[in-house]
Amino acid sequence: MLESAFIHRAKAAVLMRFPPGTIVIHSQKYSGMDSLRAARRFVIICNRLFAWVQRGEERRETDEQKAESIVAGELKRHGWKESELGLRPKADKVKIALAKRLRKETTMTLKWIAARLQMGSWTYVFNLLAANRGRKQR
Repeated sequence: MLESAFIHRAKAAVLMRFPPGTIVIHSQKYSGMDSLRAARRFVIICNRLFAWVQRGEERRETDEQKAESIVAGELKRHGWKESELGLRPKADKVKIALAKRLRKETTMTLKWIAARLQMGSWTYVFNLLAANRGRKQR
């Protein structure tokens, strides 16, 4: 993970000033207070970067959960079972409408949508959505 990319070396005096689990890199070119300032600056940057990465992972998980609930709701609304996605044509009107809704309400990629709805390649889904852009689905 992110922590494995950093070197875990620091003087004991520097480590005692930071909470457990923080990552500190000690450089030999700094000494005394310069070393402490550099380490503090680095820890602040690392913690912000780590928090940013964690938020991105959480957001992806939340979007995927939302997308899965949309798919489950639409399947239930149309009386389909999960296995029917593979049996229906790739260009089925319900699948196209569902793909449109997923694109509108989530941040899921066309690759994810194509795989989840079993619609073939993402480029095919893109072309289907582009061809049906102005049309209302019934």
